[in-house]
Amino acid sequence: GGAVVDLIARPKPETQLIPFTSNPGECNESDGGVGRNIAETLGRLGAKPLFYTVVGDDDRGEALRNRLGNECGVLDVKETVNVSRDDRTASYFAVLDGDGDLQTAIADMSINSKIPFPSFEVLQHAKILILDANPKFESLLTAATVARDMGVEVMLEPTSIPKISHLAIKDYVSKDTNGVLLSCLTYATPNVGELLAWADALITKYDDCAASVINSTDEESKIRNAAKVVLHRMRPHTEAHLIITMGANGVLLASREKMNTDTTFNKSAITFAHFPSSRNVDSELGVNYTGAGDTLAGAFVNAHFINGHSLKNAIKIGMDAAVVSIEFPDGAISPVLGTV
Repeated sequence: GGAVVDLIARPKPETQLIPFTSNPGECNESDGGVGRNIAETLGRLGAKPLFYTVVGDDDRGEALRNRLGNECGVLDVKETVNVSRDDRTASYFAVLDGDGDLQTAIADMSINSKIPFPSFEVLQHAKILILDANPKFESLLTAATVARDMGVEVMLEPTSIPKISHLAIKDYVSKDTNGVLLSCLTYATPNVGELLAWADALITKYDDCAASVINSTDEESKIRNAAKVVLHRMRPHTEAHLIITMGANGVLLASREKMNTDTTFNKSAITFAHFPSSRNVDSELGVNYTGAGDTLAGAFVNAHFINGHSLKNAIKIGMDAAVVSIEFPDGAISPVLGTV
């Protein structure tokens, strides 16, 4: 996935962002990128991840690469983090409001088309392959297909609404062909906006029989129906799960049982479990929500796949870890994750 330098701007504490003018405040630079954030989370929790990405041949790229290995617990960065002499290290400039919520952002990510994927030998020994939507589609498809064929779990972090919409359309080469990448997935971690965009892209392009499911005026029904659209197309011969992040409303787990040969829409049983936010955020020293979902994803993987917690307990652990990162105002991932 992506390794990015995050540039975060926010107004002074207890002041509101005023649009169309200059705002007094502060700007911070830190490491980010969905894939990198998840890798750091796993590393700080002791999971010893391998992270495949690319950085530019510049000062920011070199520093980011060094910190991954020296501070974040990511293994073998000299072999897995490529350096491109022809590109800038990816950067992301975000403007937050006085409450720490994202208002707008610009992403300079052209280098991500050169992100490498793990070798066959590496995937043979993996417990799970985690993808974000930054690499080019062909790389994602190759890695996911190889992992699926070897029985490795595959998780997708959709990354953004535009990226998941583009990926969904690319994944369907014709109306009569199911998405190959989507059929490799056993887990995905969309937020509500990404989930609705994902389902909408599938329905709009292919006039699916479920076309009416996300037209509901009831928000809860809309989310659950969109989850059904996506789950129906995930890896068929095993269980599939969506961990849907809903901000202050907590997390919704949508799970689908193993599908039989009959793949008619909505035939397989789908269950839902809601996890309300149970831990208050201490905002006294400032907050930063940019890495909350990535922290949840990484902590969930560590709890479930490495430490053997149940699916539901692992989600609760992930939610608690997300709060720790939210309470770290100076970066996406809290450096104290492994100590609390």
